[in-house]
Parts: sequence; structure tokens; C-alpha cells
Amino acid sequence: PVSLTTSIQPHYQFRRAADLPEYFGIALRIAGPLLALGVNSPFLPPDLYDDPGPDRDLLLREGWVENRVPVYEGMMNPPDGPAKVRFPEDIDRPEEAVDRIVADRTIVPAKIDAGERFDDAFVHLRHKHGSYWRWVRPVFGGASEEAANVRVEFRPLPGQPTFRDAVAFVAAFAGLMTALHERDHPVRDLSWEAAHDNFYAAARDGLGADLAWITAEGDRTESTDRLYADLLDAAVDGLVRQGFPPDRATDWIGPLRERADRELTPAGWKRQHVAGGLDEGLSPTEAVHRAQRAYIDRQTESLLTGTLAHW
Repeated sequence: PVSLTTSIQPHYQFRRAADLPEYFGIALRIAGPLLALGVNSPFLPPDLYDDPGPDRDLLLREGWVENRVPVYEGMMNPPDGPAKVRFPEDIDRPEEAVDRIVADRTIVPAKIDAGERFDDAFVHLRHKHGSYWRWVRPVFGGASEEAANVRVEFRPLPGQPTFRDAVAFVAAFAGLMTALHERDHPVRDLSWEAAHDNFYAAARDGLGADLAWITAEGDRTESTDRLYADLLDAAVDGLVRQGFPPDRATDWIGPLRERADRELTPAGWKRQHVAGGLDEGLSPTEAVHRAQRAYIDRQTESLLTGTLAHW
């Protein structure tokens, strides 16, 4: 089951620990929209479904398009007590992030000896953080006092079919974290409840989900076109603010803009191929296996230079 939970986990480091609540809140609000563009696990292995196995409706309409989310939460959350894997709440103060890690239930106890790094003075906090599983996490570290830092770790992004697709998501995350903060973007005022609902709606329905957003003009919208036009423009702007040439920033974000324009995701591509197999008379198991083989073949052909949008 762990193979179903593969993800991209970029970290965003900022200059002042005092800015953690702001950056953390931004990461929560972009989680749903970025996940909706990247959904990539619409099926379980067919032999894991209850007898008599999956049918057409479950594969193409009723199942989640990002099974990584419910599978990981189901695997890692204890049967009793609070969920360890979940969409986290906003943070009001940097100290609150530390308090949450300290208060989190330890399920992997171990004897730990401190080393000689600066952050080895806080080795037990680091150990507890190792099982502090949230879809967005604060991270504290640094080999020396001068290198001490606070970061936001972003775990909503699933693995992608090609190198350029993966780079596009990392670039979008970095650009959005920069631009939405520096531009004081109004989406920071989107309620936590809406950000939470966006995340799980994206995991269920991908680009078919009703996602709430607030544009740079301050307009609340559930229009997918307006959301992604605003979000991807901000991602390019953030990369430019970090010093990258505009044409390079535009090129990095391009695969995601094509996905939004064509309403295409890896999960959608797989569903289309399974639907074709079922129409040809294949069994659900045969259709899923053939679609996955086709995905791997396309991935092999275009791993370094291609993108899903060109499949």
C-alpha cells in the first residue's frame, strides 16, 4: 500500500520565523487547487477491491481520483485518538507550531542520542516531528545557529508522469508562496473551512471539483477558468520576483496551464483509457492493467522532455 502514497514534498524556506503563520496559511489555500491539477491515483490494484471487484461506475465516476489521500490517512491514523494524517489548522503564532508537534501523540518511540549539530539540541522535537504527519507541515532545523531555519513542507502533490511535469509543480509551489505573500493576495482571506473542503474535494474529483478561490481583484469565485488564470499568473510572477527570467518562468508553469485549459490530469488520462478498454469488452481488471501499462509506456517515451499535456 505504501507504493500508492508516492508524493512530491518540496520545502519553502523563508527569512523570518515570525512569518510562519502567513506562509503556512498560503500553503493551505493553494493545496486544493494544485492537487486538483496533479491527481494521479484513480485506481487501486484490482485485486484490492471487495468481491466481485470494481465495476464501471466505481472506476470512472464514484471512486476518488487521488486515492493516495484516503489510503494514506487510512493506513497511518490510529483507530483510537486524534488523526495524525490530516489537513492541519491555521497557525496564529510560530510557537503554536512547536506546541502542536510536542502535543502530538508519539507512535514510534525510540531512544535517541544527540549529535553535534546545532539542532541536535532539539533532537527529541525532531524525532516527534518525524511522525507528525500532516498534509502541510512546519519544519525546524539547521546544522548551525547561523543556518537555523523554519520551512513549510508541502505534501499534497502526487508523483507525476514526467520530469517536466514534476518541475512544473515544484516551480508553481515556490512561485505561489513568494507572490501571494509579497502581493498580499486576497486569497489569504479564504476561510480555513473552504481551504479544507477544497483539498478533499480535489482528492475526490480533481478538476471536476467545485473549488473556492479569491482572485487578485478580491472577487470570490468557483470558476475553474478564473481560479487557474489567477493562480498560474501568480506562480509565474513569484518566480520572476525570485530572479528567474520571465520566459523561463512561463515555460516552467506551461504544462500546468495546458492541463487547466484542456481539463486534463494523469487520473483523467487513466480513466479515459480504462473507459476505452471497457467499451472494447475488457473486464475491469484487464482495462485497469492495460491502462497502467500504456501509462508506463508513455512515461518511458517522454520522461525527460515531454509532458502529460502532449500525450
